[in-house]
Amino acid sequence: MNDDYMNYFSSSSGDYHENSRPVYSYAEEDQRQRLERERKEKELKDKLAKEERERLYNQLHGPVDAQINLWKGYNNPDYTRIIFKIVNNTSHAFKLTQTSRRMTRAQMDELSIQPHTPKAFFLLTKYEEPDGGYGEHLKTKFRDFFDYNSETAGFQFNFGLTAIGGFSRLRGNWDEANHTHKIVSSGKTHIRCTSEIIEAYEDPPFEFEVLITLG
Repeated sequence: MNDDYMNYFSSSSGDYHENSRPVYSYAEEDQRQRLERERKEKELKDKLAKEERERLYNQLHGPVDAQINLWKGYNNPDYTRIIFKIVNNTSHAFKLTQTSRRMTRAQMDELSIQPHTPKAFFLLTKYEEPDGGYGEHLKTKFRDFFDYNSETAGFQFNFGLTAIGGFSRLRGNWDEANHTHKIVSSGKTHIRCTSEIIEAYEDPPFEFEVLITLG
């Protein structure tokens, strides 16, 4: 065996495994397997975190959402039903201190909101088909508000309904129903608060559902 052949074999064997596989390919395979393990670990971690969030949500919101679904089954054409769900993500405990609705002090106390807890309730507003002659332009509306306060924070929520239409021989033919809502922070401590219409009906008695989020 000549020296040139031995020199070639010696210089080449350092880059190849004994099965002629390049050594660098083992490092690439190790890296690929490591990345795959990390990907699977992250997927498992995310899945467990999602399941825990869902468990906590169902624990807190499950009974409230179930009650709301029962209320949705209440249908009375003589009343506009308004469902409220208030999600309090703050450390404040709020009491209803003022409202445009006719309520006793005990009824207002029942609508208190505890920290880090969802609260749901519904109100009924008497709906009366407006009187009018054939072809007359009609409008029905109401506006109400709630003032909630804690020791340092508070919010005011305004809501209402305006429906516009024309009168036929049988009943009002409504062209537009506008469910209104507005929430503002009050008190010394500012809190983030939002409101949105979750569901609204365009036909009488124009029932709707509102979600209020605090914090």
